[in-house]
Amino acid sequence: MGLSTDTKPAWHEVSTGVYEGEPENMSIFLEADTGDKYYYDVETHD
Repeated sequence: MGLSTDTKPAWHEVSTGVYEGEPENMSIFLEADTGDKYYYDVETHD
């Protein structure tokens, strides 16, 4: 949970093909100020 201005958790590529910081698949990020929900997809890394 956080604000709409916060960076949403996601994998980031540290070198070609190497990722770190993976949230669990279908993790939810809830924006406290807007009520919007974001789901993490491990297939697309978004």
